[in-house]
Amino acid sequence: MEYLHEHHPDATYFWSEYKGRSGYTRSGYGKRLPTNYMVRIGSRTHRLYCMCWSNVGTCWVRVKGKQYIFVDCYHKCTTLQEAAK
Repeated sequence: MEYLHEHHPDATYFWSEYKGRSGYTRSGYGKRLPTNYMVRIGSRTHRLYCMCWSNVGTCWVRVKGKQYIFVDCYHKCTTLQEAAK
């Protein structure tokens, strides 16, 4: 996987409650756990997922079929109202 900020430096993220199926396993671990955050790249929004094994989690997003690791310190956090513009 590659880093999102290297390919989409203008990406922003915002809080958006996940209301779908939980996606969580009984153990709480997994490779595609949905989070309550969305990432906006251009005019599209993408769900942020977390890969969690042992006591560490790595957030990632899929854009056009490619997975990118998401590091929040490289992206601006916006509000839902700002993201809707």
